[in-house]
Amino acid sequence: MIDLVLVTGFLGSGKTTLLKRIHQQNTGRKLVFLVNEFSAKDVDAELLKDDNESVISVAGGSIFCTCKTAEFIYQLKWILANHKNTEKVIIEASGTANLLDVGKMLTDAGLEKQFRLGRIITIVDPVTLPKLLLTLPNIRRQLKCADYVLLNKADLAVSADRLSVQKTIKEINSQARLEETEYCGLKENILNSDSLGSAKTADSDAHPPQENYSKFSISSSRPINPQKLENLLKFWHNDIFRIKGYFKDNKNIRKRIDYSQSSGLQFFKASQEKELHMEFIFGGINRGQLVNSIKELLN
Repeated sequence: MIDLVLVTGFLGSGKTTLLKRIHQQNTGRKLVFLVNEFSAKDVDAELLKDDNESVISVAGGSIFCTCKTAEFIYQLKWILANHKNTEKVIIEASGTANLLDVGKMLTDAGLEKQFRLGRIITIVDPVTLPKLLLTLPNIRRQLKCADYVLLNKADLAVSADRLSVQKTIKEINSQARLEETEYCGLKENILNSDSLGSAKTADSDAHPPQENYSKFSISSSRPINPQKLENLLKFWHNDIFRIKGYFKDNKNIRKRIDYSQSSGLQFFKASQEKELHMEFIFGGINRGQLVNSIKELLN
C-alpha cells in the first residue's frame, strides 16, 4: 500500500519549499513527487526537478477538479508501472484545490488496494489568511481536513496577529497539529512523525462554490523592465495573487520572478536555458482591464 501525502495551501504559501525540504531530508527513500499547478505551465515542478528526477507535473487546473481527475488517476497508474517499490507519493496540490473525497476517487478508479490517503498537510501564512478566509471557501476546507497545519512565514507577522490566526485555525480544526515555521523549516522530518492522527477527507459538495480565479500567461522573448512589474503590482496589488516564471529584463539578463501577496515581489537570476514565460493568477471583476495592463508590460 502506497501512502498519498497531500501538501495543500494557497498560492505562495510555501508548498514547493516544503517539497524541496522533504526531498532533502529523505534521500534514498522511494518517493515520487506529483506537482499540480493551476497555471498552464508548471514553474514549481521545474524548480523541484533541479534536485529530483522523480517529479511528475500536472498543470492547467486542479487534479481534484473533474477536468483533471482522469489525468490524476492516469499518473497514479503510471507510477505503479514505472516506479517500483514506491513508498509514498507526495502531492503538491494546486493552491486553488478543493479537496474532495480522495478515498472515493481511488475506489472509483479501482486503486483503493494500491494507494491510501496517509496525511494532509496544509500551509498557510498569517499575513494573508484572514483575508482569504473571507473570500475563498476552499481555504477553510483545506484547513478543515488537514492533520498538520504549518503557519509558515511566521517571521512576517507580529506576535498578536500570529496568535489571532492560531486561534482561528484551532476553531476550524481543533485536532490538527499546528507548527509555526519560517521557510517551512520543520523541527522534525514530517514523513517520520507518528504522533499525527489519521488524515481526514473533506466533505464532497455536489455543487462546490466557484472560486473567482483567472489565469493569464506571457511567453515572449521581448525584454521587460522590472520597474514595470513593480508598477503593475502597485496598482493591482489587491487583485493579483501570484506571479511566477521567467523573463528577460531590459539589460538582457534572464530572471525568475516570484510574487505572492505575503512575500512581495522577488527576482532571482536564472540560467539561459529557462523558457521565457510568466504565469499570473488573479481575482476580482476587472479581468479585461488587468489583462490589458499585463500585456502593456511588453510595450
